[in-house]
Amino acid sequence: MELKPADPPRGEAATGVGPPVLRGPTLDAVLVTQNLTSRPARVADARAEARALHALARAFDETPQAALDALMREALALCLPSGNGTTGVSLLEGQGEAALFRWTAMAGRLAQHVGGTTPRAFSPCGVCLDHDAPVLFSRPDTYFTYFLATGLPFVEGLVLPFRVDGVAAGTIWIVSHDDSHGFDAEDVRIMASLADFTGAAYAALRAREALDATARERERLLAAERSARQDAEAASRAKGSFLAMMSHELRTPLNAIGGYIDLLEMELRGPITPEQRVDLSRIRASQRHLLGLINQVLDYARIEANGLRYDLTDVPLCEALAATELLIAPQMRACGLAFVLEEVPAALAVRADGEKLQQILLNLLSNATKFTGAGGEVRVGCAAHEAAVTIAISDTGIGIAPEQLASVFEPFVQVDQRLARPHEGVGLGLAISRELARGMGGELHVQSAPGVGSTFTITLPRV
Repeated sequence: MELKPADPPRGEAATGVGPPVLRGPTLDAVLVTQNLTSRPARVADARAEARALHALARAFDETPQAALDALMREALALCLPSGNGTTGVSLLEGQGEAALFRWTAMAGRLAQHVGGTTPRAFSPCGVCLDHDAPVLFSRPDTYFTYFLATGLPFVEGLVLPFRVDGVAAGTIWIVSHDDSHGFDAEDVRIMASLADFTGAAYAALRAREALDATARERERLLAAERSARQDAEAASRAKGSFLAMMSHELRTPLNAIGGYIDLLEMELRGPITPEQRVDLSRIRASQRHLLGLINQVLDYARIEANGLRYDLTDVPLCEALAATELLIAPQMRACGLAFVLEEVPAALAVRADGEKLQQILLNLLSNATKFTGAGGEVRVGCAAHEAAVTIAISDTGIGIAPEQLASVFEPFVQVDQRLARPHEGVGLGLAISRELARGMGGELHVQSAPGVGSTFTITLPRV
């Protein structure tokens, strides 16, 4: 129910054509706050107040709104035992001319009007906040005529302000609908105590609303995070499926090219010239290079899809490094590099998948070969720890800039990103190597400085 004055305030001048006409009583005529001190105060009822406090304590254990409803019931019981009255809480909403009071909790004869509003600029509650003190009205419905719409007489009305966090937030009030009781200083004392409780209830209500808003925002963020994670996982699966499909489709014709090169070199289709044989060797080199890149893409797709299986066994490091040296040493000599394999104890072993360990070592040593100029050195050394073994592969190559170190293990990242870079590859070797190391319960780290070189360290469980 929204209560608004339909006419200019009684007792004030109505504007229009002609001289002003005064109607009804003035505000001063209905504002009788002085009666609160001139009337003899009744004796306090300690037993009734104790009962009310006990009821309020129980209500405050429930919800802030339950506490407000209980406050109104107890205010009516303590100040108007006859029950022929109404108590309420008016909460101030809005600012300026649009400001209003909303009846957020009520008890008594007019309790059905809970939720109704009155204008801040023309209401008993507004007068109370303007005075910032308790005020008493006699027949306020003769001045604030919109109360007549309730169908009940407003004989006296006692209104007190309440504060939340030190700021006036509204009023608590009680209205009698007959002349059987005149409000006095004892009613002011009771209502002032209940106003403090009202402020506390609203503070708790605001705190609960803030917590609810925080919880809703947290749930929204969690839902957004879950959705984003699901989208990312779906995109990753789609990317992996695409890469696997495309790699398979490309690998099939490349294998066919390799087969035809074999047939031509065997001269099954007729003799070939030395120049043609050189051309065929170049074609084969390009075919193998492209096939190697495609195999890397397939490996990475399988890693992302958790499709790799690890056959973990006890792997002697001296044997693993010696086998790798046989594969990589000729390439290093051809590039003018010195390869140093430090002595490895024969009993030193790691728990790993032998093939995947060799793949990591070949990836790292191939990178060291690519990024180290002629006359440089590549060194491999091992160190045993209590529960792990580290394998360090160091080079004296171009090194990695500090800003690139954080992303060097990300897929498709190239250390040398120039368009005309002399080093081939798609930037998957390091990403695959780290994932393989982690899949065997280990890790791969790097230390590097531009112009000095890089050291990649593999850590694996020790046997």
